[in-house]
Amino acid sequence: MKINNKYLFWPFVSNGFSDFHEITDELQTKNKKTLLIHGNGRSYSHCCLNDDKPLLSMRKINKIILFNKNTGELRAQAGITIKEIHDVVTKYFWVVNISPGTQYVTLGGCVANDIHGKNYHSAGSFIQSVNYIKILRSDGKEYLCSRKNNKSLFFASFGGLGLTGVITEVSINLKKVSSLFMDVQKLPFDSMQDFVKLSKKFEDQYEYSVGWMDCVSKYMGRGFIFNSNFLKTKQNETNKNLKTKINLRHFPLIPVFNKFSIPVFNYLYYLINKLGKNKFIQHYVKNLYPLDAVLGWNRLYGTSGFFQLQFLIPVNNLQNFEVEFFNLLKKYNLTSFLVVLKLFTKFKKSGMLSFPKNGLSVAVDFRNNKHTPDLIRDLQLLIKSYKGRTYLAKDAFIDKKMFQNFYPEFNTFKKFMDVNLSSNMKRKIF
Repeated sequence: MKINNKYLFWPFVSNGFSDFHEITDELQTKNKKTLLIHGNGRSYSHCCLNDDKPLLSMRKINKIILFNKNTGELRAQAGITIKEIHDVVTKYFWVVNISPGTQYVTLGGCVANDIHGKNYHSAGSFIQSVNYIKILRSDGKEYLCSRKNNKSLFFASFGGLGLTGVITEVSINLKKVSSLFMDVQKLPFDSMQDFVKLSKKFEDQYEYSVGWMDCVSKYMGRGFIFNSNFLKTKQNETNKNLKTKINLRHFPLIPVFNKFSIPVFNYLYYLINKLGKNKFIQHYVKNLYPLDAVLGWNRLYGTSGFFQLQFLIPVNNLQNFEVEFFNLLKKYNLTSFLVVLKLFTKFKKSGMLSFPKNGLSVAVDFRNNKHTPDLIRDLQLLIKSYKGRTYLAKDAFIDKKMFQNFYPEFNTFKKFMDVNLSSNMKRKIF
């Protein structure tokens, strides 16, 4: 397996498994204690990296095993992406119920990071949609894991960073919709607290909710909340605009997003939303996966790239946290175009190392410069002081001490790790 280590923000894997015999061979007889299984590399941390050690792709293990058009049950190999699933099931008006902000993630990756979407308050994290998973471990056995069979291994694998074994198959329940279009409501807010109030006000009316927040200029904290539901009646279900993608994969590595341009982008984005309609209809792809329309958008940060940090803060002392958060950004003179807010409520049982619990989720993109590591480490300390936690899939700077503070379940989880699997993150935090 070769990997291009000169990646910008996620690795490009050159080849991978073609069948399960290869997986068993690699897991049992080769590369002991050094192997990492790779999905589609869309995590923002070290959990999908394995410097100078084997990184083996599951992307060729990507077949749909069963799709029941009546019940919505889907069984598929773990290397299939949400996009590939939607290409098959949406023509029958089924969608993946719980998904992150991109369709280009594999089912195995969804399990390994117990991903969540804009509908956490109504649907929970990915584990809630899963019937069972199959896991191949280095003892050569494939384990069927569910809430009834191999229960502990099941819960350890969700959020388990791919360290409990090779996820080979996943069975999920899809969501039935009447239309592929969504009814969107847009409302302004002035602070994190204001966002929380609006989220709670509408959480029983809308299945999906997300916020964009401005964290530059004198208007820090202002933003818009976008609430949405799938329409209950069919529309003209074709959307020609979906085929129009902006391709930046060959865009020169010029830092378009910098300290001068980001305030301009934020001002224009706020103004466009302020002047635009407060209610509109939008195709689900544009609403749930907006950045998928811009291929290679990460290149806009130039050769230095960027880091994303996602964290969760309890809402009981949010006003003080917001002040300290913005003060840190001012101290390091770092701005961000993309600050995404979600309110996690109605917490449901999830994996041992799953990220979500009740609180406000904040995801921030930081362009990479000499001050970025110090800012993120200071942010970690601030998050810790407010009894929050960071998302392991989106924290490239977490260390062992901080991990153990954020995830006290680590000792229980360690019992379920496969001894022959490793990663950059495992070597940092265990």
